[in-house]
Amino acid sequence: MFAITAMISLYFINPYNIKSNNIRPRIIGMDIYRIPSKSMQPLLNPGDVIVISNKAYLETAINRNEIIVFNRKPNEKTGKVIPFIKRVVALPGDLLKIHKGFTYVNGKQISESYIKSANKIKQYSLNMTEIQIPKDKLFVLGDNRDNSNDSRMFGVISKSDVVGKATAIIYSANGKSGGEIK
Repeated sequence: MFAITAMISLYFINPYNIKSNNIRPRIIGMDIYRIPSKSMQPLLNPGDVIVISNKAYLETAINRNEIIVFNRKPNEKTGKVIPFIKRVVALPGDLLKIHKGFTYVNGKQISESYIKSANKIKQYSLNMTEIQIPKDKLFVLGDNRDNSNDSRMFGVISKSDVVGKATAIIYSANGKSGGEIK
């Protein structure tokens, strides 16, 4: 009985200040997420199950190259908030452009060894005019550039929409289970 009372108390206290009614992140600061699409291939595949640290950014800043889960505005038809998973490419104040398939942040080409060149053949994956990332915003991209709905389509995201950091793969049909997400 004590354990149930303690869990209910933690849920209402919400020690990690999580903007969710889900019990796992509110009590333990972590949640489980199933990858819905091919947008993060080859690292994450549809059906992979990963761990999200909802408390990762309570005391540390979001960094470039981290994989995050964030909420988008509610779907117009269903009213549901849709979680997305993408890689942070640019931070507030950064200048970002894509030229001939290469991504530049603050004038320097960034290393993107996680991307297969076969996933960068469509025009919107090859070129994007330079933009400056506004205060409290992030620019995110999927690793599978030709098959990703990301900041190139919907614009920058608010830091306040970040749900957490992807930290580990629990299950993957292709044998990557148990691995750290980088």
